[in-house]
Amino acid sequence: MYSEAWPRYSQLVCPLETGFLSAGDKKALEGPGLTPPRLLEAARLVRQRENSRLLKLSLDIEAEEEIDRPESIRKVLEIACASGTMKTTLECIENAKPEAVMLKVQAPFSALMLLTGSDRAFKWICSYPAEMHRALRTLTERTAGFCIEAIARGTPLLSLADPSGMPELLGKRRYEEFCAFYTLLLLRKLYPHLEQAVAHICPRTSLVLEKLGLLHAEVRRTRTEHYADAVLELAADSTVRWLGHRCINAEQTAETRAFVLHPDPPSVCIRPMEDADWDAVARIYGDGIRSGKATVVKTLPEKRQWLAAHRECLVAEHLHHVVGFAALGGGAVPEISIYIEDDFRRLGVGTALITRLQSRTEGKIRSLIFAGNEPSIRLHEKMGFCKTDSFRFADDPRPVLVYEWEAKR
Repeated sequence: MYSEAWPRYSQLVCPLETGFLSAGDKKALEGPGLTPPRLLEAARLVRQRENSRLLKLSLDIEAEEEIDRPESIRKVLEIACASGTMKTTLECIENAKPEAVMLKVQAPFSALMLLTGSDRAFKWICSYPAEMHRALRTLTERTAGFCIEAIARGTPLLSLADPSGMPELLGKRRYEEFCAFYTLLLLRKLYPHLEQAVAHICPRTSLVLEKLGLLHAEVRRTRTEHYADAVLELAADSTVRWLGHRCINAEQTAETRAFVLHPDPPSVCIRPMEDADWDAVARIYGDGIRSGKATVVKTLPEKRQWLAAHRECLVAEHLHHVVGFAALGGGAVPEISIYIEDDFRRLGVGTALITRLQSRTEGKIRSLIFAGNEPSIRLHEKMGFCKTDSFRFADDPRPVLVYEWEAKR
């Protein structure tokens, strides 16, 4: 049963290639509202007129109210990300099986530009960077969640573009900070879910990311005559997660090569924590608290209280974002605490942080690790820590392992 609140055609932001639909087509499809069957009918009509191999749908986040001030961005985003438009698209994907659906996705920066308007967005990234980063993180997480659901429902192909992300206009630093970081964060969140699907990155974006040393390309020969068939063939290959350097719209081009993209390990800058880093440190530490795997602490402490309990804190910065930190407590044998953002684990960030702390330490340091936290145990053993003891906290039944490291004299 379909809801009476299905969005009307005019309310959807390009759910498909509308240039192939005449005014009569649009009027006929409008009806009482653009339900999933009507949207699917429109997408099939477009595919026929375009002579395409792919059934093309779009993920578009549309705000129902104007975003006229930066502090309203997150509230409007919460509403927009739960819109009927996105649910309609998901139902279409489900109903389209076994047809090959291509879901067109805007990268976070371009999606935010559409919501706020380019004039405001360019001003706000300069005047209100913290609010813009919160909005971009929200968009990244919601877009990733929607795409993962679309993959689970059978989408083999995500087409990712960032048309507003132009280093020529933003400059290298702002491009890295506001565009490249969130595009790669989105792709990292999708990576584990792309065993039977693929993310195809617009060449304007993939070539810039490669130039910045954030990914590299591998040429892969295919057995098909048309590029769209080559992409679908590679989507079924579990070793292929990202494609790029070619335009997916040139799907009928005769081509026997495709460019498989691989992420490069993030280059991180290890530096002392600054006052402005607290929001990022608190967010990463808060994630660790909520996981229940890293600490017995139940609530995030006040900034002043936390800083007073640690004599040194280093942060790992990637593309001008803090993605992890390591802190040393007080005492005769200081205790190390290390936390890495989920999407940057097992990429060398923890190793870089511990290495820097060890280089600045003359005596012993120790780490308390829950017995089931295997990734942390492996990291510390790799860095030369040895297990010296174990115990249990009074209010937690899990064994706690004591690992120690001592600088060579």
